[in-house]
Amino acid sequence: MLAKVLWRSLKARRQRLATAVMAILLGAAMVSALLTVTWDIRGEMGRELRSYGANFLLLPRDGGTIETEGLRIDDPAVADYAPYLYSIVDIGGRDVVLAGTWFEGARRIDPWWKVTGRWAEMDGEAMVGARAARELGVGIGGTLEIGGRQFKVAGIVETGSSEESQVFVRLEEAQLITGERGASLIQARALGDPRQAAERLEGRLGVRAKEVRQISESEALLLGKMQLLLALVTASVVGASTLAVAATMLTSVLEREREVGLMRALGAGSRHVAYLFLAEASILGIVGGLLGYLLGLVLVWFLGREVFGSPLPIEPAVLPITILASLAVALVGSLPPVRRALEVDPAVTLRGD
Repeated sequence: MLAKVLWRSLKARRQRLATAVMAILLGAAMVSALLTVTWDIRGEMGRELRSYGANFLLLPRDGGTIETEGLRIDDPAVADYAPYLYSIVDIGGRDVVLAGTWFEGARRIDPWWKVTGRWAEMDGEAMVGARAARELGVGIGGTLEIGGRQFKVAGIVETGSSEESQVFVRLEEAQLITGERGASLIQARALGDPRQAAERLEGRLGVRAKEVRQISESEALLLGKMQLLLALVTASVVGASTLAVAATMLTSVLEREREVGLMRALGAGSRHVAYLFLAEASILGIVGGLLGYLLGLVLVWFLGREVFGSPLPIEPAVLPITILASLAVALVGSLPPVRRALEVDPAVTLRGD
């Protein structure tokens, strides 16, 4: 009997109840999108922020150099790293900062460098900062004599920072020129909080770690603000959905006061009346949750493409959480209308008063 009454009630008021479904759908879509984005936002934002360069440095404890022979940083939190050996050398009668590095690591850790030409790859190749290139009067394909060795310029580096006054060669060649065996420092990029990775490497490598605070603090601040913004927008939409459901269900109760009064007169208790309206609300919540979840997937796809340049992964756990949230919205919004229905006096209603 309950199923038959529910079916007829939903069919007779499908246009009005569709409004409640739309309200729940919008709230569910925001919940679905928020959960999916939040689930992977740290990984995606970490990949985006990685383009800003190193977020901590490894420095020698005694002021010397860090041993680089056989250097390998096996830490799951460290995404990229590159050693640098700095020295002042004479090039064409000018004192210039020579930086020896592993170009492969430097390219990964500093992808924001604007390189005209190409990155150096082989022995005897160098990259020159834009300011140093102007002062030395050298361009791509030109040659530089450094420490009695000839280097061909493979690329010009523009960064808007101190790198533009430097000349870059392979670390091993810089060590031969300067007579040093190690590196002045190691630039490293950690996923998540760099402090934990830095502390582990301090003991393991016998070095001193220094956090690049502008980068690491910006990461934490940006991630926190992004999540707070998404949570506030979602809370606002869910609140509006709850009010829309309450208004729709209250109108339904007012329209059905005679029906409720007749049910009470025929022996239906408060529990049966409450079951009827809450069952309707549950159906609206489930339908709205499913549709909202699908709409949320569309929003996530759009955000992934426009913000991160690639689709975000879909988390299976988001679906049941979205449906439960939609059920909660529908049931909470139905509580005031249900209370109104339970206050209907069958005698007064049937008299038409």
